[in-house]
Order: sequence, then C-alpha cells, then structure tokens
Amino acid sequence: MPSDHQDSELVLSNEIVRALGNELTRLRACNADLKASIGTLEASKDEADRRNCTVVSRNDELEGENERLQQELDDTRRSLQGRIKEEDSEPCILSAGSVRFVQ
Repeated sequence: MPSDHQDSELVLSNEIVRALGNELTRLRACNADLKASIGTLEASKDEADRRNCTVVSRNDELEGENERLQQELDDTRRSLQGRIKEEDSEPCILSAGSVRFVQ
C-alpha cells in the first residue's frame, strides 16, 4: 500500500501534469490566434503592395502627362512671345492716317 508521502507526491505530480496540460492548451490557443493574425497581416500587406503598385503606375502616368503639358505650355509661351514681338515691330495705322509703332 502506498504511503502518505507517495500519495502526496502522486497528487502533486497529477497537479503538475494538469497545470502543464492547461498551459499547453493555452499556448496552443495563443499560437492559433497569432497564426490567424499573421495571415490577416500578410493579406493586408499584399493588398497594400497591390495598391502601391497602382499608385506608382498612376504617378508615373501623371508625371508623364505633366511633362507633356509643361512642354506644351512652354511652346505656347514661346509662340505668343514671338507673335508679340512681330506685332510690336509692325506699324499700327491710325484712323487719321498717321503711322505709329506700338511699344
């Protein structure tokens, strides 16, 4: 027959096993939650990467469009400045018949 000392060691051993089992169950649940969180974060990262790719592509398009419009604006300015110079050098005929140069 087991002694009281052996019974107490057996009870203590059973409590330790139960405590370890509970801790293992808690850790498994925590691990499952963390794996789910990782999956969610990876999906969010993938979506952010896709959006970033779209934004970068759109930015490149807009920079090209901006460059084209800037060139068009510069060309228009040069053309208008050329016309102004031509008009400045042409005589202006007044209704009185005299000729004057517009400055």
